[in-house]
Amino acid sequence: MLMAIRFSLALAALALASQLVAEPIERSTAIEIHTIAKRMLNAIVQGNYEVSVDAMHPTLIERNGGRDAVMQATLNAMDQLATQGFTIKSYTVEQPTQAHAAKSELVVFLKTKLLIDGFDRQVKSDGYLVASKPYSGGRWYLFDGSVIGDLKDLQSIYEGLSDRITLPEVTNQTVSKN
Repeated sequence: MLMAIRFSLALAALALASQLVAEPIERSTAIEIHTIAKRMLNAIVQGNYEVSVDAMHPTLIERNGGRDAVMQATLNAMDQLATQGFTIKSYTVEQPTQAHAAKSELVVFLKTKLLIDGFDRQVKSDGYLVASKPYSGGRWYLFDGSVIGDLKDLQSIYEGLSDRITLPEVTNQTVSKN
């Protein structure tokens, strides 16, 4: 009888948690995610794009043709950027403050600032990373939130994610050096 009551309470708590839009994130978890994200962004600035591809959520890798296809698309995009005279100067990330409950994963947004330098102009971009970790354990997955079109796209990756979530804003500003 006591076990049945505990099970019922656990189910009720899970149902309540799935209705929450956001909850504060534990400091140790925020530090862990932030450290992983900084390591990934530093690797990108240094030209080690494999780190970002290996960090991507498996659903995104699968939807985009597998790891090799995603790696090739990343290399092509970075080559195109270089051909146009642009280099990544900095890519920074803030610590997360809130977490969102999905059916089987915890989802967190981390705001980013990207600075791309060109011959005659700079591009400043405010964006975000999406980080997630299965409740069953495992590692954190991260990817650039700009690849997400809207909340429905994100919910197609994270079943059970609330409809009341507002995605962080993505902005791009081009500034002339002259």
